[in-house]
Amino acid sequence: MAAVSSAPKILQELGRVLTQIMAGVKDVDLSSLPREWAELIKSQT
Repeated sequence: MAAVSSAPKILQELGRVLTQIMAGVKDVDLSSLPREWAELIKSQT
C-alpha cells in the first residue's frame, strides 16, 4: 500500500497498522493511534 504524503499523519499511521494486520502480523504496535481506534482494532483482531 503506497503512502499518500499529503494525508494527515494519523491516517498514514492507521494505514501502516492496517497493512501490518492484513499481512498477518500478530503483535502490531497500536500505541501511536488514538485510544478509541486502538481498542476498536484490538476487538476485531
